[in-house]
Amino acid sequence: MLHAAVNRDNPINAGRSFHVLTKPIGPICNLDCTYCFYLEKQKLYPDERQWQMSDAVLETYIRQYIQDQPVTEINFAWQGGEPTLLGVGFFRKIAGLQQKYAGGKTISNALQTNGTLLDAEWCEFLAAHKFLIGLSIDGPRELHDKYRVDKGQKPTFDAVMRGLELLKQHKVEFNTLTVVNRANSQRPLEVYRFLKEIGSEFLQFIPLVERQASAQLQARGFDFAGPPANGQANDPPPPPTRTPATR
Repeated sequence: MLHAAVNRDNPINAGRSFHVLTKPIGPICNLDCTYCFYLEKQKLYPDERQWQMSDAVLETYIRQYIQDQPVTEINFAWQGGEPTLLGVGFFRKIAGLQQKYAGGKTISNALQTNGTLLDAEWCEFLAAHKFLIGLSIDGPRELHDKYRVDKGQKPTFDAVMRGLELLKQHKVEFNTLTVVNRANSQRPLEVYRFLKEIGSEFLQFIPLVERQASAQLQARGFDFAGPPANGQANDPPPPPTRTPATR
């Protein structure tokens, strides 16, 4: 999750705002990270062909999200899947709708991305609208490419670093999000120093924990168990058989 730059010291914003993490393309992603629990959520909707949030839903969401918070600062957070698959045009539409319904409020945006699809057009837009970017990167090449691969099971480190350099060139504010997994957890100082060397000033770490799916879920094609319902355990969790996980 992104660290959003919101002024928490402003008493007008204290205790009355809320935060929603928006996934306008659902689980669709251009990568195939080994540990990602979210990719298989696509199987929950076998007949779904259109994953992009519709224009009507997008406008209603933006309007209500702004109007229903009696605060002066509103932060939107966009995630996926991979939200940049929607294209710059989709996010220009978002910026226009936010301006339409702002009503004098300050609007900010955070976007979590794997960085592989970023180009000059994207970065010009992100800089112009002051988006905060969360870049998913698991450490130096060997550690990052261990689990973060594309649909052809090819490494992604070089593509992520290209995206990072474009963010820097266009002076787009960014932080990093690192999944702590079986590989990089054994080399913490190396990961930390790498992230500092590439210019990350706010480092986020997600510990990866997996539970194997029940036999019933496996029969439906799922690898990972869902969360226990209402605090009750599902099946007793077996020992991890794959690398631990979340985005």
